[in-house]
Amino acid sequence: MVVIVAGPLVGTYISAFQNLPETMRPNLWVVTELPLQQNPLPARLIKQLSVATGLCIVEEHVRHGGLASELALLLIEKKLTITTFHHLYARAHHYASYGSQNFLRRQAGIDVETVMSIIASNVSND
Repeated sequence: MVVIVAGPLVGTYISAFQNLPETMRPNLWVVTELPLQQNPLPARLIKQLSVATGLCIVEEHVRHGGLASELALLLIEKKLTITTFHHLYARAHHYASYGSQNFLRRQAGIDVETVMSIIASNVSND
């Protein structure tokens, strides 16, 4: 599985991924600059995507117009097929309760537990 994270959010997942057995550990990438047309993905990432069984994109942006939208278009243009595609994004910016960044990420579904669950389900489907 390939996990692509937008910006500094990647720091949220590194420790959890390092603690996974190597057979479960996803290929983790971070994208720091958009648009992708002006900041092309590395050839190594494109190669990994061409053989990936799953892709999970995590960003603190809204659903439309962010990293996942650009990446989906790029995959189509390159005729790459992803069997399992997960897009985790900030579902809202206003909640009934306020709290830490971890609390807000949990509310938005972009927390470590959610991503780890997706990775586990991808491994069990292989």
